[in-house]
Amino acid sequence: MTDQEVFDKTVRHLWQQGSPATEKGICYYRAPNGAKCAVGIHISDSVYSSAMETHGLTKLLDVRDSVYKPQLEYLRPHLPLLCQLQNEHDSWESDKELAKTLREIASSFSLNAASVDETFGSAA
Repeated sequence: MTDQEVFDKTVRHLWQQGSPATEKGICYYRAPNGAKCAVGIHISDSVYSSAMETHGLTKLLDVRDSVYKPQLEYLRPHLPLLCQLQNEHDSWESDKELAKTLREIASSFSLNAASVDETFGSAA
């Protein structure tokens, strides 16, 4: 998977979901209501465990004894992009603001932002 594919999949997911994966101000990979964050969407059901919720992605990948490290290693090449997408998703306040920020992220990673325009449309 390329950074462009990660970005496009995340953008489409965020639009479809319509809100951050939070509950009572706490961000989740998978929120109790079923919402998934910008990183959670890239963690397959077979790999996901609620025990992941207390750790950031960097920790899950870098802690020597992390039981998740081998299962999540495929995300490592995209770590900077995923962390930025997650930070922005967790602080989502409006579709317009998120679309603007997603375009900025695309630019900073030299990615095409067409998926933002396609999915957010007039809200962007």
